[in-house]
Amino acid sequence: MIIRTISYLSPSRVIIFSALATITIGTILLLLPFSRTVPINFIDALFTAISAMTNTGLTTVSLNNFTPFGMGAITILMQIGSLGIIILTLFIAHTFFDPNRTTKKVAAELLGIKRKRDTRKMLVFVVLLALIVEFVGALLILPKIHETLSLGKAFFSSIFHSISAFTNTGFSLNANSIAPYSNSPTVLLTLSMLMLFGAIGFTTLREAILYFTSFTQKVRYNLSQSSRIIWVTTFLLVTSTFMICLMLEYNHAFAEMDGITSAINALFYVISSMGTGLQTVATNVTRTPTLLMIMVVAYIGGSPGSTGSGIKTTTAAILFAALRSVIRGKDNVVLRGRKIDTAQVNKATAMIALSLPFILLIAFFLLITDANFTLLDTLFETVSAFANMGISTGITAELTVLGKLLICITMLTGRIGMFTLIFAIRRTKNIHGKPIARIDDNMPIL
Repeated sequence: MIIRTISYLSPSRVIIFSALATITIGTILLLLPFSRTVPINFIDALFTAISAMTNTGLTTVSLNNFTPFGMGAITILMQIGSLGIIILTLFIAHTFFDPNRTTKKVAAELLGIKRKRDTRKMLVFVVLLALIVEFVGALLILPKIHETLSLGKAFFSSIFHSISAFTNTGFSLNANSIAPYSNSPTVLLTLSMLMLFGAIGFTTLREAILYFTSFTQKVRYNLSQSSRIIWVTTFLLVTSTFMICLMLEYNHAFAEMDGITSAINALFYVISSMGTGLQTVATNVTRTPTLLMIMVVAYIGGSPGSTGSGIKTTTAAILFAALRSVIRGKDNVVLRGRKIDTAQVNKATAMIALSLPFILLIAFFLLITDANFTLLDTLFETVSAFANMGISTGITAELTVLGKLLICITMLTGRIGMFTLIFAIRRTKNIHGKPIARIDDNMPIL
C-alpha cells in the first residue's frame, strides 16, 4: 500500500517525502534516552534534527547535551542533508517511478544531470569527493585541535568540523564556534576551502577537475556556460564582500588581530556567510552594516547542485544581467556573450518574488510570537534560517514554541526550495482524470 502510494508521487514530492522521513527518524533518534545527557523537549529535538538535515546550524540547545550516540546521529543527519538526500531521493525515484522519465527529472533537479546514463557517474563522484575532501580537511586541522584535546577527541572534533564545513551546516562542538582557532591560519583557511567547495556545487567541481586534468590530454575540456557563470559570480561575491567586511571590522571586531589574521578572519566570515555559519567573532560585536551585508550574502547563498542554499549565485547573475539589459534598453538578456532564455529570466524573477515575501511574512509572525526581540534580530534570524546559514544574533534558544516552529518551517523551505515546494502542491489531471502533482521539465535545479 505504501509503495503504491509513493509511486503516485511526483519528483518534487519525492524530495519532500525523503526530507520529512529523514527528519522524523532523526527526531526519534535524538529523543532516545541514550542520545542525550539531559531531558530535551520534542520541539528542541525536532529543531535540532531539521537544522542538521537542512544544513543550517541554528540550535536551541547546546550540542553538549547529546551523548556520543546523539552526536553521531546529528553527524549522519548533516551528511544526509547534503549528500544522502540526493542519493535517497534518486533511489526512491528509480525504484518506484519510471526510471526513464522521473529519475531523469529528479537528477536534473538535484544535480543538473540531463542524461540518465550520467546519473550513476555523478553519484559516485559526489560520494567520493565528499569523503575525500572531508577526510583531508580533518587531517589538516587535526594537529591544531590536538593541542588542547586528546587524540581520540581531537580526531572526532576534526571529522565533525570538517563535515560541518563542507556540508555548509555550521554546527560546532565549541560553545563559541570556531573562535578558539581565530588565530590559526591553517584551521581557518582549511575550513574556508571546505565551505567554498561545498557552496560551489558538485557539477561545477567535477567540470573544474575535468578541465584542469585535460591539460595533459590532446583534447581540452570546455567548461559549460553555467560553470563559468558560477565561478565568476562566486569570485566577485567573495572578493567584494571580503573587502567591505575587512574595512568595516578591521578596527572593530578584528581590532585585536594583526593585519594578516584580520584578513583571514574576514575571508572566513564572508565565505561562512554564504550558507555555513561558523564564526570566529560573535555577531553582537560586528557592526550593523556588516550584518546587513551578511544577510545579502546569505540570501544569495551557494550554487545549484551544492550543499548551500539561498536563491543561488546563478539566479543573482541572471537578475543582474536582466537589470543591465533594462538599463541599456535591450530586449534580450545577455550574460557572458550568450542570450539567456526568457523562461530562465522569469524563473529567476519568480524566485525573488516568492522568497522575499515569504521571509517578510515569517519575520512578521515572529514579531508577533516573539515580541521581545528587535526587528533586526528577527529579520536576521529569518534570513539565516531561510538561507540555511545558521548565524544568529543570539535569540534562537529564547524563541517561543511557535517561534521555533516558524524557524523550522523556514529552514525546511529554504533547503527544499520554493519551486520544489510549489510544484509539490500544484495539481493537474492525468489522462484518467485523476489529480496528480506535476513537475515542469525545465524546473530549475536546487
